Amino acid sequence: ASDLGAAFRAYDAGDLAGAQKLLAKIDAAQIANDDYLWWLRGMVALRSGDPAAARAAFQQLAKLGGSRFAREVPWRLADAAWEAGDRAAAAKAYAALIGGAGAGAVGDVGTARFRIAESRTGTAAAAAYRELLLAHPAHPMAARAETRLTELGGAPFSAIERIERAKQLTAAHLWDEAIEELALV
Repeated sequence: ASDLGAAFRAYDAGDLAGAQKLLAKIDAAQIANDDYLWWLRGMVALRSGDPAAARAAFQQLAKLGGSRFAREVPWRLADAAWEAGDRAAAAKAYAALIGGAGAGAVGDVGTARFRIAESRTGTAAAAAYRELLLAHPAHPMAARAETRLTELGGAPFSAIERIERAKQLTAAHLWDEAIEELALV
């Protein structure tokens, strides 16, 4: 348990190699909360550029019942597929996930939409980038999506679309202010 705690601290500090070393010493059969172990092994592998190990860890996590990480597993498996270069499978998984209830509370819907767009070509790609830009105009990938939309010859936003984007930006701004206010309490 102390090695798992140390591995989490290393991961939180950005020391993926240190976390990986600590995780390698832990026997899953000897730990009570093995879902934390499998989740962290998966995340470290994913962030270290080892999508095969990440997939294996997340698949092991999926076999456990009642884990607090259960809702994240399909998202992380899609991420592992993306990182492994299986863009079509990842895009298909992301498309199913973003439509689920509470998707934004579990995964990064904006990144999923961007990756779906990246997996497409021509007008289908342009439509997917446009969809991202309308739904998530403040997302970190929005500028890249806008560049790609322009490169693909996408039409400029209509007045109604610009209003919709403004509503989304206002909602995001109000949410950020609410979070900041809660932090002050």
